[in-house]
Amino acid sequence: MPAANHESIAGILLTMKLQGRIAIVTACLTLAGAFGAPAAHAEKKTKTAAPAQNAEVERLKQALASGAEADRLSALDALGAMNGANAAPAAAAVSELLNRGASVTVLIRALAVAGKLAQPSSSAAVAPYTRHRNTDVRVAATRALGATGGPDAVSALRAILHGNDAASRGFAASGLATLKAK
Repeated sequence: MPAANHESIAGILLTMKLQGRIAIVTACLTLAGAFGAPAAHAEKKTKTAAPAQNAEVERLKQALASGAEADRLSALDALGAMNGANAAPAAAAVSELLNRGASVTVLIRALAVAGKLAQPSSSAAVAPYTRHRNTDVRVAATRALGATGGPDAVSALRAILHGNDAASRGFAASGLATLKAK
């Protein structure tokens, strides 16, 4: 606690001793203000941080839409680092990229990020990639569905169990077990 707070608390205690009950009420109100101010200040920071994060998601969304492959990969890495309330808008941006399509390298990274963000709303965008011609993309999509969950993920994982790709079948079985789906 800063020295100024110690001095003010000592002054409050002296006042309490001298003025009785009125001083107790005053001291309680003063202490509440002294300790409540930092909490109110932190709350203001939290409220202003959300729009800053939304602006960041929008900036990254633009990089995904119009950037070069390296820009897309770094934007995906930044989106994958988001969590909490920012995970849903980040997952929506990744889903938009998956719906548009991209190079194999970008798709594999986008599928990994979708799995990391673990938003069920991403499952519909991830599911078609379980039938991609590239084995690495199919496996990445299958692994992502195990993390995203939701009814779309469960139905896609069940369909993979009947496919010819052994690696995807294994990850589909693991994903269904993780999702506790029958």
